[in-house]
Amino acid sequence: NVSFTYSPSGWTNGNVTATASTTTSGYTIETSTDNKAWTATNKQTRSNNGAVYVRLKDSTGQVGGVATGNVTNIDKNAPSATIALSGAGTVTSNPTIYATVNHTDDASGVKTRKYVLNTNGGAIGTDEASYTGTFNGNNQQVGIPLSSAGNYYIHVLTIDNAGNKKETISKQIRLTGNRHNHSGSSSGGGCYTSPVYHQHTGNSTSGGGCYIIPVY
Repeated sequence: NVSFTYSPSGWTNGNVTATASTTTSGYTIETSTDNKAWTATNKQTRSNNGAVYVRLKDSTGQVGGVATGNVTNIDKNAPSATIALSGAGTVTSNPTIYATVNHTDDASGVKTRKYVLNTNGGAIGTDEASYTGTFNGNNQQVGIPLSSAGNYYIHVLTIDNAGNKKETISKQIRLTGNRHNHSGSSSGGGCYTSPVYHQHTGNSTSGGGCYIIPVY
């Protein structure tokens, strides 16, 4: 005739206190976390998931059977995420990088999925205020436009229901400008390879050909 309550009752990355109660009177309640060492208290605090045992002792020292509660809502492991990238382009073609992120947590489950793009290849931390984009679900693809040449990284923040946080950083995204500096000259050499010639068509009076319109 024993019942247990747990505090906190929801997912946590801290400790949980199990409290045993009974409607049977006239006995001392003893509890244990290993079913060996007993203390005269109706509370036991666990730092990890597992059993809490309770028994009753009478005034002569005789003990009755053992009832068992179970702490199952502790999750101290950080979640994880994988980032798959796709997309290519140059500055002049207004490229967009696409990120598909898979968030996983085997215990309490994923609660928050956020991201931000910046030029920092190192960790930026797990403060939610540092992340401006949000994933609505798992394996969602988001498009992130790039506007200037440089090296970029996508930082993903994953938070599980117990409050554990994990930052995951993508591989480097390199955006290059679509530029070309000529070498050599129209007489040949460098990127000209051979001299560049142009044979005019049409004429400067009436237009046509490469003149298009008359040249005055």
